[in-house]
Amino acid sequence: MFAGKIILLLGLATFTSAGKDLDTGYEILRCANKAMRVGVPELGVPPHDPYVAIRNLSWTGDIGVASTSVDLNTLRWAGLSDWDISAKQINDDADDEAVFDYTTYWPIFTISGKYAATVKELFLTQHYKGDFKIVMEKPKWTGRIQAGKIQPNATVDSFTVDWHVADVDVSITGLGLIGDATALAIQEGIETALNTGLIGNTVGDFLKMRFNTVWYPTGKLWVLMDWCNANSSTSAVPSTVTPVTDAPSTATPPSDAPVTDAPVTDAPVTDAPVTDAPSTAEPETDAPVTDASVTDAPVTDEASTAAPSF
Repeated sequence: MFAGKIILLLGLATFTSAGKDLDTGYEILRCANKAMRVGVPELGVPPHDPYVAIRNLSWTGDIGVASTSVDLNTLRWAGLSDWDISAKQINDDADDEAVFDYTTYWPIFTISGKYAATVKELFLTQHYKGDFKIVMEKPKWTGRIQAGKIQPNATVDSFTVDWHVADVDVSITGLGLIGDATALAIQEGIETALNTGLIGNTVGDFLKMRFNTVWYPTGKLWVLMDWCNANSSTSAVPSTVTPVTDAPSTATPPSDAPVTDAPVTDAPVTDAPVTDAPSTAEPETDAPVTDASVTDAPVTDEASTAAPSF
């Protein structure tokens, strides 16, 4: 599966609620977005901001008189964490199953990487290598999730995905004269597969399988929520702005904030004139002036320490 663990967590974000109301669901959404941006290695979640690295892929095709093999590497998928989700609860809170209709929207997807291809036809063998980029404008998922709420061993019973895009653009280097035609064929193939539901159906089945084997009945979803709660000391507001700085902020701000705050509050006026440039060069020429004009300020301290040094 092309997306693997990447789409898995995206599906987790789309899974709006296994609890009693949408408030719980949106709490899961905020947690999923935070985890996607920063990454949670212990749960197998890689960082997605600004992009997520995808494992290398290989494909081989053979039609008798000709064969092709393609290796893809250095794959990156950008834009996955920039989603916007809305959902509607269909069931009553007292029901044993939760049912939600959802819509997930992204501004843009960009999938890029390098390829190496070998084409064999009769006695002719050709080798190609280069870069490729696939840009999807305004991708959107719509569908329905139906999941049991009775613990333990609750399962996702249905997960449907309709995946549509406004536009697809494919560019490939290194193919010479056949480059444009190949890019156009791939572009049209992706658009057709997405907008006719071929890819969406596969993604929905894959996500249902992953939820039922990894995230939901195993309790791993709630372990993720525990991770978010344990790392939320500075996240009263930050789920969309500071997911990356949550971890570092506990280390760097102590050294930055105290240094800049104390001088500014104690001597806001003298910080600019005294500590920026003049402390070593200008005490000689400005000493008479600063003695008369700033007798009460900290500047006279620096003048008094400079005079004995002469």
